[in-house]
Amino acid sequence: MQERSQAARILEQHSEAVLNDAVAIFPFAGADSADQTRTANLADLILQLLVIAVRDAELDPRTGRVAELRQVALDLGLTVRQLFGLVYVIERAALDEVALDESFGATTEAWPGIAQVVRRGSFDVLAAVAERIAREPGQSALHDQLTALHTRAVLLAVLEKEIQ
Repeated sequence: MQERSQAARILEQHSEAVLNDAVAIFPFAGADSADQTRTANLADLILQLLVIAVRDAELDPRTGRVAELRQVALDLGLTVRQLFGLVYVIERAALDEVALDESFGATTEAWPGIAQVVRRGSFDVLAAVAERIAREPGQSALHDQLTALHTRAVLLAVLEKEIQ
């Protein structure tokens, strides 16, 4: 537990460097980042979620921040693959910064555990986003996955329109 809180504190302390590195690297990860400010805002939101996941050992996909992350990614036109790529880039930048920390870095005995906690936090962010996407109304809300027929909600909406 102490490792988690210390790792979260170090991530917060080095957040500016992590964000600068991630935003600079992101275009090379196959994403068009024409809007650097919005990309930086998205990266900041991911880092906030990573800090929460590291500190609390879990991340609830129903939180407003996860919903905000999904919406900002949609507004930027990022695919799920690109969003996951950005989470990975932030994880790598975060690990680089934590590794350089004198009190908790790669040369300390605690490093393997800390690295694992940060990697797990990254996975938790990805899992929360994936679960949020799966819960969102979209194509799956229009069609039944088993039968490929329209759902009851669509039938009722069409019926109401026809009645009117």
